[in-house]
Parts: sequence; C-alpha cells; structure tokens
Amino acid sequence: MARGCIVTVELVSVFYSGKNIGKEWEFTLAITPPGKSIHVPKHTLNHNTTEYYNLDVVKRMHVSGDAGPQLKMLITAKEHDWLVDDVVNHRVLTPVYELTDEPVTHSFFTRFLIDEKPVVIPRIAKLEFRFAITMQSVNQ
Repeated sequence: MARGCIVTVELVSVFYSGKNIGKEWEFTLAITPPGKSIHVPKHTLNHNTTEYYNLDVVKRMHVSGDAGPQLKMLITAKEHDWLVDDVVNHRVLTPVYELTDEPVTHSFFTRFLIDEKPVVIPRIAKLEFRFAITMQSVNQ
C-alpha cells in the first residue's frame, strides 16, 4: 500500500526589529507544493514586537511518498513608506521531516533583512517569520 501524508502549514507569528522608519507592512506567503498562497493586508507591525497571526497558509494537502515533502516558500514583505515602498522577496526551503502515524507539529522559522529606500540614511529592518508545519502519515 502506498504511503503519503497530510500537511498543514500555519503562519504563527512575525517579529520585526531594526532601524527601518515605517511600521505599515503587508505580506504574501506562497507555498509549493501545492501552489497555495495567502495575503496578509496592510497593517501596523510595531518595532521590537511579535505579532501573532495563527493563519492557515495551507489548510490540508495530500502528498505521496515515504517522507514528508520539502516545501518551497516565497515570502514577499512590503513596508509602506511615504517616498518609496521597501519590498523583498525571500525564498526558503523547509527541512524534510520524517513521517509518523500520529500528527507531529514542527516549528520552522526564517529570518531576513530589508533595506530602507532611498538610502539617505542606511536603515535595515529584520523580520522573523515563524511557522507550524503539521504532518501525518496516511495510507493511500
């Protein structure tokens, strides 16, 4: 009998720090497989704070194979400014997790930097995205 898994991906939180001027942010998170994305509209994200979202990026997807899938994430972050918006596209691969018969949730995070534009005074924002990835083995 072929094995596979059910995968759920949740955006748990975003931590924002650094010396960027603004605090109006929006995010788009795309994950393949299965080619799903969500958009977090423009909102206030204060310096040196963690914002909790608990948003399902991928509700449930079925994947074939004896191991959990390696997910490709594209995170687009935009900080709205009065002159020029600061935008970054950050690509990341998740680790491959071992499959178990019971659901297991893994914590996964990624960090990246965004430069303030125009560069009159160099300022850099730091973002840390934290995800919960739950996988459960299923017989297909």
